[in-house]
Amino acid sequence: MAVALGFLLIPVGAFIGTAIVFVSILLLDPASVTVKSTYLLWYFGLLFGAIFAAPVTAIILPLAYAVIRRTSGLSATKISAVGLLSGILPVWAFVALERQGTFDPTERGVLLMSAVGALSGLVVGMAFAMMMKRWRPTHWSTSGAGRDNYNEGITG
Repeated sequence: MAVALGFLLIPVGAFIGTAIVFVSILLLDPASVTVKSTYLLWYFGLLFGAIFAAPVTAIILPLAYAVIRRTSGLSATKISAVGLLSGILPVWAFVALERQGTFDPTERGVLLMSAVGALSGLVVGMAFAMMMKRWRPTHWSTSGAGRDNYNEGITG
């Protein structure tokens, strides 16, 4: 269930990241926005946003859900924090791999791309946590019992 939800959240992460970039451009330089640039931004933003969101939503969040569920007790804050931190990882991996080629981003560019990844990861992590809490409420204990609460259903 968690992996399926992760795959469903890939376009959501792409949309959030693209929307953040689009709003930033509108606020910083509204004169540069044309119809053609808007179409290109949304087309390539959603395409590359999906590439950056896929490892976070389809791999990292479901794995974190499984690990946190079995060790320390689930909370939306923990899952959201994982989303926030893991949203930065694909950006840094891209920058590290591309620095060997022709792409040499500035420090400001890396910081801005990291901020977009972090915000997108935070929102997608929050959405993932809320949806999993809705679909699997028995996994979420209010006492934070973690492993004991998980094993209680098996042995008791």
